[in-house]
Amino acid sequence: MAPILIEPLSEQAYELLRQLEALHILRVVPAAEAPAPAKRQWAGSLSSASAEAWDKHLLEIRGEWERNI
Repeated sequence: MAPILIEPLSEQAYELLRQLEALHILRVVPAAEAPAPAKRQWAGSLSSASAEAWDKHLLEIRGEWERNI
């Protein structure tokens, strides 16, 4: 199964996870081995003005395909 990230909110919750690990129901992976969450590398990289210009350009080039040559 794919690993998931769980954040215990109290020491009692962490103890419950340890008990589940002792019963071989789950395995606690140290933080160094836990996979890093995917970065949103390109989030917000396009300003609203650039996005509007891009939309206008797309409409123009899409209209070119409908011409009869």
